[in-house]
Amino acid sequence: MLHNLLKAAQQELNLSMDGYHVAPGRSHGKETELHYQSLTEDDIPLFSQPVFVLKADPGIIETFQDTIPCPHGAGRYKICTATAHLFDNTIGQLLLEVRIDDITHPDTLLDHLDNWTTTACSQIIDILSPTETRLNTVLHRQTRRLRQQPLLRTPSRSGTFYDIQEVPHGPRRLLWVTRILNSSQLRSSQIDSWTQRKSDNPSFRTDSTSYFIHAGNSVIEGQISDAEVDQLLSALTICMYHYCIQEICNRNLGRLILETSDNPALSTSQASKINSASARLNLFKSQLHDTRLGLQGIRKSLSHAFFSAWNFGELTSSVAHKMEVLDHSVEVSNQLHQRKYNRIVEAILSVIGGTSLIGVFVSISKFTHNPERPEDSIWGLTDIVEKLSVNGTLYALIAVLAITMYLVLKKNGS
Repeated sequence: MLHNLLKAAQQELNLSMDGYHVAPGRSHGKETELHYQSLTEDDIPLFSQPVFVLKADPGIIETFQDTIPCPHGAGRYKICTATAHLFDNTIGQLLLEVRIDDITHPDTLLDHLDNWTTTACSQIIDILSPTETRLNTVLHRQTRRLRQQPLLRTPSRSGTFYDIQEVPHGPRRLLWVTRILNSSQLRSSQIDSWTQRKSDNPSFRTDSTSYFIHAGNSVIEGQISDAEVDQLLSALTICMYHYCIQEICNRNLGRLILETSDNPALSTSQASKINSASARLNLFKSQLHDTRLGLQGIRKSLSHAFFSAWNFGELTSSVAHKMEVLDHSVEVSNQLHQRKYNRIVEAILSVIGGTSLIGVFVSISKFTHNPERPEDSIWGLTDIVEKLSVNGTLYALIAVLAITMYLVLKKNGS
């Protein structure tokens, strides 16, 4: 299915995306799985592996370089590759491979490298934004197919594409995050002395070295350990998991509210579902707070990483809004049930106070049809029997009253 989707997407994009290649994401090594038990949704693991890879041709890359000045401390640079990893159509990652030549002032280069890389990535993201919009349009056209079939074997990926046309404030931009890696063609001793003792390296030759960096929205200076790379991947995975959980909540809540909006009488099972969803959202809300603290700890443990702040505020407010909707739905449900029970009591009292069988049938008729208050009406006696289980009480009262009236009439007649 993924192959067919990509083939169809490529056909639609051929005329409007010259110079780009859309391909399925492939793992370049061992997949990183985050075991974070408190955020597990039905024990579904989430892998930090992109679904789509959007790669620019060399001709497109040259246009990037025309708009981005050379970093301070270097004579020239070349963007070797520019790749966008799309985990779904809400999260994207930009990965650059840049070769910096003729390094004249290593200290100056390092001091300005982070700002230069951030500027370069921002400009490239702006250049990619029309492509991003077109890609979202293609995904929107295939929404029905995506909803009917899982995109990947991992269930956590199914349905993570949302309909961009349904966003209330217009098309939503990708949340650009990054998996930041760094490499160099310098020997290890040279790169260590460069990053740790930048001013104490007289043997460093600036005319024959090239520095390769893999950078995203931020850059890491120097080498990082495998443990730090794992922490970076875990931090990214936590962020992706939050947004996937949010999409799961959106779908489940939307379906629940849709099921109940047209039906003024909530069944016990529906009320139970709403209560369960409310409890799960409460749990998720508390876990989100714990995870934010944990992610802050991960940031602090990375000695050379500079993270952009994750936009947790929007997610938290979204969860809070869903809680308000749920609370209102539960309150309305309770009011409906309470009104129905009150009307049952009224009907029973009216039956008991009746003086003839005509009064009994009139009371039952008013109870089951009641055109004056249709919003509270119960749809016939069958509905009462199924949902409120009061058939035994009603029939017993009717039988007792009928026998009593029969005996009274018989005694008076005799």
